[in-house]
Amino acid sequence: MNNTSLTTIQKVLQNLLKEGIPLKDLITIFETISDYSVNIKDPDILTKYVRQKLSRYIVKPHLVDNTLSAILVGDDIEEAIKKSLQRTEQGVFFDD
Repeated sequence: MNNTSLTTIQKVLQNLLKEGIPLKDLITIFETISDYSVNIKDPDILTKYVRQKLSRYIVKPHLVDNTLSAILVGDDIEEAIKKSLQRTEQGVFFDD
C-alpha cells in the first residue's frame, strides 16, 4: 500500500462497519484504498469508492430470487435526487 495512513484506513473500515457493510473482501477494500489514496486523502470519499467496489456484497442481502426490487418515483423526487448529486473527476456521488 502507498503512504496511506493507518488512521485513514481505520476510518474507512469504521465507516463501512457503521453502514453494516461486511469486511469479508479485505483484498478489494485495501486495493481500492490503495488505488485512490494516491490522489485522495479524505476517508469519507475513499469509503465511497470502496462502497462502489463492494456493491455486489451490499446488494446481495436485498435480492429475492436473484431479483432486486425497485421503486419508481415522481419527477419532483427525481429532480431533488439529481440536485443532491456531486460530480467530480472520479465519478458521481450523493452529496452528504
